[in-house]
Amino acid sequence: MVPLLRNKDKAAFTEIFYYIVFGILTTVVNIISYAVIRKTVNVTFSTAAAWFISVIFAYITNRAFVFHSRITGTGAVLCECGSFIASRLFSGAVDMGIMLLFIQILHTPVKEMYIKAGSNVVVIILNYIISKLIVFRKTEKE
Repeated sequence: MVPLLRNKDKAAFTEIFYYIVFGILTTVVNIISYAVIRKTVNVTFSTAAAWFISVIFAYITNRAFVFHSRITGTGAVLCECGSFIASRLFSGAVDMGIMLLFIQILHTPVKEMYIKAGSNVVVIILNYIISKLIVFRKTEKE
């Protein structure tokens, strides 16, 4: 019997599947964190804190379950984590840029939430590519 997927294809499918699962969980962490923190402080701080908590959650889950990082040592792990946070700041800026461009500059007649959804698709793909090729890239030793 011929297998439907080669091992390399299975691994890629599994990686993407886990990326989606943990992306959904990251969103849940963000919303719950925001709701809990918002009970005591303002919207701006709650949003920033929830973003930070969810990015740390995403880093830990992406590191362990999606990309299986083998980086060890405090300095190397901190560097990897810093790179992950920087990549999420970058993709957040891309999201902001897309929203500003299409809504405030071009005044696109498309509904705002459709633009936001499209922007999120771009950001999700960008985050995956950056994580795969830069943050959690495999070295020749691995």
